[in-house]
Order: sequence, then C-alpha cells, then structure tokens
Amino acid sequence: MKILIFIFLTVICKAPEYRSFTIVKVDGINPYEAIWVATGKVESNSNPKADVIDINGSRSKGIVQIQQSRVDDFNRLTGKHYTHDDMLKVEISKEVFMFFASRGNLYDMDKIIRDWNGSGPMTYDYLKKIKAKL
Repeated sequence: MKILIFIFLTVICKAPEYRSFTIVKVDGINPYEAIWVATGKVESNSNPKADVIDINGSRSKGIVQIQQSRVDDFNRLTGKHYTHDDMLKVEISKEVFMFFASRGNLYDMDKIIRDWNGSGPMTYDYLKKIKAKL
C-alpha cells in the first residue's frame, strides 16, 4: 500500500513551474556624479579644455581645474603616469576627480566638495557655489 501511495504521489505531484528571467547588469550608482557635474560648472563652465593660471601663478587644467600637485598625488597613489595635459581629457579628469571623491566619507558630501578646493575657510564659499549648481 505504501508503495502504491508513493507511486501515486510521484505521478500527480510535480515541481511548480517557474518562469525564466534574465539578470541584466546595470552600471552602479555613482554618488559623486552630481558633484562632478556641479564642480565642472563652477570650475570651468563645463569647458574640458580650460587651462587657467590663477593669481598665485598655479596652473589648473580641464573641466574640474586640476593642478599639477593633484596629478602627482594621483599618480603616486595609483601607480599611473598621467601628465598635467592629460587632465584636458574628460575621461581622465573624471577618473582623477572620482578617485579623490571616493577616498572621502560617502556620508559627508560637504567635506568631499571642500577637500576638492583645498583647505581653510575659503572652502566654505566654494561649497556654497557647488551647492548652488547641484
């Protein structure tokens, strides 16, 4: 009798049908993208070819106005060999910007923005400019 019930159950019972689905890879969310865009607007009016010498004689290049010292730090920390002129290429300039942004505290966007500008009280004015563009 037990064998008969077992055969009966295996014939009637079957696994539930599942519809197939496809997993699509989606590029991750970049929490610094808005800061990148706003910084480009403030620093160069979104001009990727901007090449500026400030009142102190420091030269900044690219859409987010990267100085040679920042390029040197990036190269030292990553082992890459970018030149200052490479900052005129948007994709490289963005790589450098995102590298430094991602080293900050994800939950302290204000500090990430201020750190991009340098240090000291002047960075609070810079923060206001960036936030106005966000």
